[in-house]
Amino acid sequence: MKKNFQLNRFMVVLFAMLTLSLTDVWGGIAPAYTLTPVAGKNNSYTGNCDIMCDGIKWNVTGNSQMVPWRVGGKSLTAVDREIYSKTSIADSIVSVVVTNGEASSITVNSFTLTVASDSDFVNVVSTVTGNFKASDTTIFACPAGADWTNKYYKFTYNVTVSVTSNKFVQFSGAVFNKMKNAGEPDLTVSPASIDFGKVDAGTASVAGQDVTVTIENIEEVIVGFSTNSPFEADKESLTASGIVTITPTATTLANPGEYKDTLIITDAAQLTKTVAVAIKVIDPSTKPVLKEVNTIPNIIACYDEGVVKQSDLVKVTGYISGMFLKPSNFAKYGSVTVWLSSEKDGKSQDFQLYNCYGQDGDTLAYFGPGYNTTGTSNVNVDTVISRIGYQYVAGDSIVAYGKIKKYNTTYELDGGCYFVAGGVIPTAIKVTKETALPVKKMMLNGQMVIIRDGKMFNALGAEL
Repeated sequence: MKKNFQLNRFMVVLFAMLTLSLTDVWGGIAPAYTLTPVAGKNNSYTGNCDIMCDGIKWNVTGNSQMVPWRVGGKSLTAVDREIYSKTSIADSIVSVVVTNGEASSITVNSFTLTVASDSDFVNVVSTVTGNFKASDTTIFACPAGADWTNKYYKFTYNVTVSVTSNKFVQFSGAVFNKMKNAGEPDLTVSPASIDFGKVDAGTASVAGQDVTVTIENIEEVIVGFSTNSPFEADKESLTASGIVTITPTATTLANPGEYKDTLIITDAAQLTKTVAVAIKVIDPSTKPVLKEVNTIPNIIACYDEGVVKQSDLVKVTGYISGMFLKPSNFAKYGSVTVWLSSEKDGKSQDFQLYNCYGQDGDTLAYFGPGYNTTGTSNVNVDTVISRIGYQYVAGDSIVAYGKIKKYNTTYELDGGCYFVAGGVIPTAIKVTKETALPVKKMMLNGQMVIIRDGKMFNALGAEL
């Protein structure tokens, strides 16, 4: 039967802590034997009977006609109620995980596991006291140096019932774990985190995200969020291939805010893995507005709030605060990487134009004297000039067009972006593609000279 439960947050945290401590001590573990209660013949809380469960004979004192088994009685003061094996478990057990059910109007004074080498429990190997909590698990760990191979096991509930009617603790089952053999599958979960990103409040639904669980026996996996979680696990089924579908609740999508929780996934060996899940629901009235030409703060806000997404085409304006290029690539491709600042004459690197071209996509032709044009290392430059005569220098106000992108922590227009009309280009060379006359470039006395319309200009556009 597939299991898919909502888990109490405190129980999840405590359970995860205990499980991790077991994993740290023994490494990977796997179930060797699972005690799953089946109905017996006794319905008296003081009587007992033998019950065969998956090849192991168990004796239960209590109402075993009910499943889970009921252990308890009435008018009791510190009385032991026992469940013990009459057949040994051959494997070398390293931990036993008991699932306790309801315990109403009954006090469990102690809960112990006794391990012996004989069915009469005369030769006791270990006695371990567990932490009992109703509707929770109790983990009994094999003490260091002890050997729980081919042993007999006895669970003892010491209980008190102050009323004259029968009260009980439910024994829901137990898993006896051994060390994993080499090559046995372990619990693996992918991905480790899920972020739904940003959505507008009032959104009817958001496409679910999948978590894939990989384990030998997928049906024994337990999936759960904390109580009142902003997310819903797939409560109908955990697919045979191990897919759990997670979606935000309708309440989450209706109310602005940032929501986070941890999905807990636990296998039959009580190994636990977690998946961090998050979503940000925003008030549409507070979202930034995308403009025809966007300042750097506005385009960053639009990206962060989901108004634009990766690779959307946008226009951005700012002031050139730096430029760099690889001379060998510049000569081949005619592009330069530009840093923009939000403020005039600013030195900050607020936004990047990656591999940017000149006006309307024109290639760049010159970046000043004194550089090895075949160099393969990045160099910082103050000026670049396009083939049709525009020059770009630090401090210029420009408008660029291209695909928005966030690379690590850098907001940028991706490679292939270019300058467009709208920026202030303070240069003596102002021509357009339509009016540009043939331009000839040549080196004269070690300097680049531009010849156009019978006149000679230096690299900065001054007439010679």
